[in-house]
Amino acid sequence: METNYLQHNNVIVCAMIRVVNVGDRMWQFGVGLFLIDLAPESLQLTAIYGFASGGAVLLFGALIGDWVDNTARLTEMSQKINQSVLNGNSHGEIVRHCTK
Repeated sequence: METNYLQHNNVIVCAMIRVVNVGDRMWQFGVGLFLIDLAPESLQLTAIYGFASGGAVLLFGALIGDWVDNTARLTEMSQKINQSVLNGNSHGEIVRHCTK
């Protein structure tokens, strides 16, 4: 039995995370270059941006992470999917298959 590894949810999720991380880092690098272009005689503006960005992650990262962990996610959507499946809706079957 052959399995197509590109269709597994773990591979798709890992690929999406990789693309998002590359995009995020590209924006951070681009903003640094833009700030250097604004003030080419000094790197102070870029340093302030880096310090503020790192400080925001340090201060708010754990707070937002705890908030996300304690918030019930997808409860309404899962109820709608379950109702669709119970009613025999074909779209519900498709969504249920995709969320496995």
